[in-house]
Amino acid sequence: RSLTLSLLFKFYLTVSEILEKKEGIDISIPDSHRSGQYQFHSLKPESSQYFTIVPDSQDKSDLVGRPIVHKSAYKQATGEAIYCDDIPKYENEYYLSLKLSTKAHAKIISIDPSEALAVEGVVAFYSAKDIPEGFNHFGPLIPDEEIFASKKVTSQGQCIGAIVAVDQLTAQKACKLVKVEYEDLQPIIITIEDAIKHKSFFNEKPKIIRNGDPEKVFLSAKHILEGEARMGGQEHFYLETQTSLVVPKNEDDEMEVFASTQNPTEVQHQVAHLLNIPINRVICRVKR
Repeated sequence: RSLTLSLLFKFYLTVSEILEKKEGIDISIPDSHRSGQYQFHSLKPESSQYFTIVPDSQDKSDLVGRPIVHKSAYKQATGEAIYCDDIPKYENEYYLSLKLSTKAHAKIISIDPSEALAVEGVVAFYSAKDIPEGFNHFGPLIPDEEIFASKKVTSQGQCIGAIVAVDQLTAQKACKLVKVEYEDLQPIIITIEDAIKHKSFFNEKPKIIRNGDPEKVFLSAKHILEGEARMGGQEHFYLETQTSLVVPKNEDDEMEVFASTQNPTEVQHQVAHLLNIPINRVICRVKR
């Protein structure tokens, strides 16, 4: 809609200027708006790349210090790189949209997907009750996280369920119609100070990495600096939105998974665990 209105406004400005110049018709348009009809010109982008010059005497097979181009650099820069969203749509393909928690710490009283299921194009709604007991937990090291929250949520954005529909827009719209009733729980722990105040600790003993005798070194140190450092949450800078394409095969419950992940083996293990099938029945493909 915004694109259509922008093009219409540009057309209006162009026609108005022609009428003013050729027909002498006075059209009151603020000067600040008139530039909207012209093509936007920006400065030519410039960039620099610095790298070490490798001496001619260095063996050609010695790659240390050489400016080697990333294998996918040209494909990514030109748009030729294929991501999950670029894979052609499969016949009878469905789209899955996740219903996420809007509460940080709350008990799940009820989940009502009836209004969402009534939407044309919606195929199904899945939640924790649809996963067999013992298969709703996952985790790379300790399987202590639920795929779908069953009784309570412990963070905003936690997965509660999923809508399956014939296309992305239908699934996302229907997902908003799934009604979740919560009961707020206390305390809500946001900071380290909150955790200390409410004695919220991990049960495991703290891991200590020690080399030498730190106490002795401090006693002999000329200067000792003390202070406190805080760092906010860190997140990767993704080249694509995290997504996946799953293709069920017609033989032996095999699944082919195209995923934007840095750990295809872990994806293979988790999918096999959830579906209760041997790991060799799951093929995980990662383009980049």
